[in-house]
Amino acid sequence: YQFYIHSGFLEEIPAFRRIMILPAVAAAVRAPLLSAVEAFLERNPFCRGGTFTSGERCPTSELRKRVRYLHRKLSDLNAQPFMTELGVEIVFRSTELGTPEFNEDGKRLVMRKWSRIERGAKGEVLHHPHAHCVVFLRQGFIEPEKWSRLFDQIWAFWRHQWDGGKRGESGVIRNARECVKYVTKPAEMLKLSDEELADVARALSRLKLVQPMGTLATEIAERKAAGKRLVRVPVGRGEGRVFRDVNDWNRKGPAP
Repeated sequence: YQFYIHSGFLEEIPAFRRIMILPAVAAAVRAPLLSAVEAFLERNPFCRGGTFTSGERCPTSELRKRVRYLHRKLSDLNAQPFMTELGVEIVFRSTELGTPEFNEDGKRLVMRKWSRIERGAKGEVLHHPHAHCVVFLRQGFIEPEKWSRLFDQIWAFWRHQWDGGKRGESGVIRNARECVKYVTKPAEMLKLSDEELADVARALSRLKLVQPMGTLATEIAERKAAGKRLVRVPVGRGEGRVFRDVNDWNRKGPAP
């Protein structure tokens, strides 16, 4: 149950298993992560987004292996010398199953409106696992020449389609919610049969489909260990709100 102090309203919360393809569960799990990403972007305004695909569409029977491959390759990308030397780090990934589309140049990625799950010639469900990422630039602005060279190095390493914006430009993330995606859209899930939906759930079981990485993961762990949590507080007069670390009212003190 959820009780609203001011209205006195008692709301019964539906009981769902902790399965990430359920929108209600995904929203609850990702809410604190969204706050952590928003706070990180607020403090590091030169972060930018990237979308990394994992190859051709795959059936549900190969989905688990493909998602693990995608996550492992992102970790390997983070460890590459050309990333560490330039101070570029992927600090968050959110995996989605829909199908991306590309512009005529074959490199710029545009997501379909509903990021659809498609079917093959025999009617089998096909997925296109890809990850929306937050990329942290430790030194802030990167010169266009270095940024363009980094693109070439990532293309040579990744070998699948990916999108990080235009070469030579350092566009920043405008909305953190664009990076903290659902696994797929609820409307698309309703198009699957019960058996197909169960197969997808089993394929994704216990996989970390949203994951803070590196610097952001360390920041979240340190905040938790210190008994802190994020809240938005007002600044000035009518100047909006910013994130601040405050004592977690559900904790009595730092973790032992």
